[in-house]
Amino acid sequence: IRRVSDAVTALENAVKSFPGDSSVERLLEAAKLLNKDASHQQGVSEAAEKAGQFRKEGRLEDALDSVKEGLRTYGNHTILSDLSRVLVFEIEGRRSSERLQHYLASADDLLKSGFALKALTILREARTQYPSEPSLELLLASAEEQYAQQSEHDIVASVLQSAKDREKAGDLAGATEEIGKGLRRLPTSKDLLNAEIGRAH
Repeated sequence: IRRVSDAVTALENAVKSFPGDSSVERLLEAAKLLNKDASHQQGVSEAAEKAGQFRKEGRLEDALDSVKEGLRTYGNHTILSDLSRVLVFEIEGRRSSERLQHYLASADDLLKSGFALKALTILREARTQYPSEPSLELLLASAEEQYAQQSEHDIVASVLQSAKDREKAGDLAGATEEIGKGLRRLPTSKDLLNAEIGRAH
């Protein structure tokens, strides 16, 4: 660029020294166009280089801003357009990964606190956006198992309480009936089986 600029300056001086010389004027116009093109190319390269540095540092949004600024200044140049598409794709990929991690962390916290149903709701919503994601499927299976255990525990507790209430009221047949109903719903429940054995004696 420096050499082309020097050539433009020299030709401008030549035009002043030889006014009306069409060949010198034509050379000057050609040199000016070359200088403009060289400046344009350098500007594009600098914008791409700056964006590349930001990208290396993981500053994808800053990199995209740099590319957009280059596109505004130098027009729809192929290098900058291609880089813009790559950066948009990478930014969306990173945001998608961050959303997934947020879903997983929220659901994991809920499971640890014993809120299996709330965790399941979050994970099922996440699954619509991230089908077949292994980490999500793993946590979903765990949440479903925990929810099933909680549900069974709640049903058993309710059945035993109903049987106890009937027994207190002197309705022993009714108490046995309650346990029988519970076993029809949960035939493998140890607590209900033990309660039934206890009544049989």
